[in-house]
Amino acid sequence: MENPTGQNDNSIDIKLPMTGKFYEQIAQELIRTSKKNFIKKITEKAIEIKKAEILATVYTPQEIAKNTKLSTQTIHKHIEKGYLKAFGPGRQKRITAEAYQEYINNRF
Repeated sequence: MENPTGQNDNSIDIKLPMTGKFYEQIAQELIRTSKKNFIKKITEKAIEIKKAEILATVYTPQEIAKNTKLSTQTIHKHIEKGYLKAFGPGRQKRITAEAYQEYINNRF
């Protein structure tokens, strides 16, 4: 098919009844889609901000040991026992500022 500009147009022309109910359904779907996209974008931004906060302030067990005047071995034991929340594999643990503050408040 050729369109008025003389170019090939592979689209299909479909005639739909344009009733008030049809417009209402389209409007509701648009609102629903917009809400989903809005919520998705807000959630993605919140996750991005939270990741930045976490990664911006993390400590190693050695830093915690130095700050608390405890041995690194004691800090690792406290992590294993759950007194100090940490993340990461094996002995490569990292402690968030929030977890460090909670540990200080509960331990000292």
